[in-house]
This record gives sequence, C-alpha cells and structure tokens, in this order.
Amino acid sequence: METLRADLRCLDAHAHLGNLLFETFPEKAIGHYRAGVLIGELSLGVGFDGVLSWGLINNRPFLRCTHGYGLCLWRLGRFDDAAAEFKRMLWLNPSDNQGVRFLMASIGAKEPWREEGEPRRDEREMDMHTLAGTPPWDWPADVNDEILAVLRNHEALKSERLLAVELAGDLGVIDDIMAEELLRILTSSGETETLRAQAAISLGPAFEEAEIGGFEDPDTLAVSEGMIQRAKASLRDLYHDPQIPKGVRRCALEASVRAPERWHPGAIRAAFHDSDPEWRLTAVFCMRFLPGFDDEIVEALNDDDVEVHLQAVQAAGDQGVDGAWSYVRRLVLVAASGAPILPDDPDAERSLLWAAMNAVGRIRPLEAHETLSGLLESDDQDISEAAFEVLDLAEALWVHDDEDGEDEPIWH
Repeated sequence: METLRADLRCLDAHAHLGNLLFETFPEKAIGHYRAGVLIGELSLGVGFDGVLSWGLINNRPFLRCTHGYGLCLWRLGRFDDAAAEFKRMLWLNPSDNQGVRFLMASIGAKEPWREEGEPRRDEREMDMHTLAGTPPWDWPADVNDEILAVLRNHEALKSERLLAVELAGDLGVIDDIMAEELLRILTSSGETETLRAQAAISLGPAFEEAEIGGFEDPDTLAVSEGMIQRAKASLRDLYHDPQIPKGVRRCALEASVRAPERWHPGAIRAAFHDSDPEWRLTAVFCMRFLPGFDDEIVEALNDDDVEVHLQAVQAAGDQGVDGAWSYVRRLVLVAASGAPILPDDPDAERSLLWAAMNAVGRIRPLEAHETLSGLLESDDQDISEAAFEVLDLAEALWVHDDEDGEDEPIWH
C-alpha cells in the first residue's frame, strides 16, 4: 500500500495485494488484480495485439495481475469471463509460462474452481464463493442445506467454511437450526479463532431483529426467543471468560450489544479504558448501540487510530451526540471545499465522509441542508446521492405540526 501511494502504476504491488487475499477472500482479491490489469492496459493502448513475453522481466507484473484476475473470475463462477481472460493471456504470452492452457478445459466445462489436490465437488454442492457473489434474493431454495453442509464439514477449505459462517447470518437464511450450528462453532475450542469470531458476528443481525421487533409476534422473527436467549447467554459467558481468545471475546461483545443488556455498559467502559487498542476499537464500535457514552465518543474523535476515529464518527451520528456537531460539520465542509479530510489515508476517506454526512443529518437535522448544500451538486454522483438521502432522513427525524395540524419539515 505504501508503494502504491508513491506510484499507483506499480503493478506488482497490485498483484501482491491480490495474492494476500486470494486464498480467503477472492471476491476482494479480484479488485486488486483488476486494478493492475486496467492500469497496465493504459500503457498498452487500445487494440494492442502484440506479445508480452514472460522472458522479458518487466512484462511479468502485468501477466501476474492478469493471471490472478482470471483465477478470481473462475473461483467466483464467471466462467465465460475467465475463459476470455485466459485466451487473451495465451495470445499475449504464447509460451504460457503460467500454465493457463491446462485450465481451459475445466473452465469450458464450467467446473467449479478447486485447489490442487482437492477432490472434485459433488455437483449438488454449492460453492460458497459463488454464493457470496450472488444477491441473496437469487440464492437457490436449498441454500440452507448447502450452507449447513459446509459448516459441518471439517474437511472443507478454510475459506469455504469462513464464508459459510458469514453467509449463515443473513436474515433470509438464519433460523434456529442455523443459529444452533453457529453456536456450536462459537463455543468449540477445536475451531479456529477466526471462525469462532465470525460465528459471533453472524448472530448479530438476529439479535438486532429481535431487539427492534420484540417477541410479541414470533412468526415474524427468523430465530425464536428461546434460541436468542441461549445465544445471548453464550456470548456473555464467552466474553467474561479470560481463557477465551481475545478475538472471540471482542466479537462476542460486538455482536451481543445489538440487543443491549445490563452487563454491557460496564464491559464497554472497561474495553474503552483498556491499554490494548483493539479493545478500545471494540468499545467505540459498541457505543453506536447504547446511549450514555457521549463524552467517550467525543474523546475518541481525536484518536490517532483511523478505525477508532471512523467508529467514533459513526457512533456520534447513531447516538445523536451534540458535542460532536462542530467536528462532523467541519469534516463535511472541508470535503465540500475539495480538500481531503483524511490526507494520510485516502482509502478510508470515503467511509469517513459517509459517516460524517450521516451524523450531520442525525445530530442536527434542522441544520443538515445548510451543511450539506456544498455536496448536493458534487461531481461525484455517489456523494451527491448520499447527501440527498441524508436530507430525506433528516426530514423524517424532524417534523413539525403546522397550524393545520399537518406534519411539515422545518429547515434552517
């Protein structure tokens, strides 16, 4: 990342970033490989039909990016795109030092990607990477069975099981059976810390749904009250057990706080004042869900850690912390002027701007229009649309009964 900050054209840096994520998160790795491919193509020019021999060392970074991009396309089930990419590679480097010709038959037959030595999948088994790249409303009817099969298969790839645990938390999928399996993984010392931590996080949406809707109409809930109470008790016990790995304890707190209980305020304060910066990050994240931490949120706005800083801005908006008003307002005004609001970390800048805009609409909805006006006509369509969405939210948050008794928004 430091190399790319110095020169975005360093294709090998893009390739290495893709390699770091390829095994576990190909849906994220593909972005790094594709960036390298697109930047390289700027130098090749439109309609390039020459040869980029592997023997010339300076050609290799581009070929590595292209190779990684093609493999990601295959892993994500985009067989036609993968075939086209590898066919182009054979034209660019006919000596095929990367061996893509050996892959063409499998891709043409639309066989799911598999690691070397991994047994072929049963045709009925769903590839979790393909599922992750598919909108939930397009998931097959038997998706629960497919996810459960991977969760219970200890011989499955680590990346497959991790994705299955993540997907299991979707409200369209999770039910008592899925929650039971997540609890089994969460409480099992034989599972990896990463998998257990993700299992805790995947229970969070069900907690939040139950907290918002209550249990008066059980038919509307994805997970039953009894299972919710069991899961909450398990997360509480895991958090309070110092023998449990830190990552699991942190995620137990972060997930359970979506349905606040009496033990949460003390746990959050303890985490906030812990000397470990990771616990402080967890604490500020949790403050988004519980009131009573205005002073701590304002203090965290000045934290040097970018992640803590971002979570503090989000918490300020979610809790309507008026003490943060001048700070979030300044962030938005600086962005509207065209100046960077996070010059040392441009990758996190957009997330911070989004959080600041949301906070403006929630903290002082009456002043939202004036503060966001400079972004409404932004050349960046995403920013402009987000500004209008925040104003819609602000209008919903602050309405006023006029003389006729009708709700009418008031703007300053």
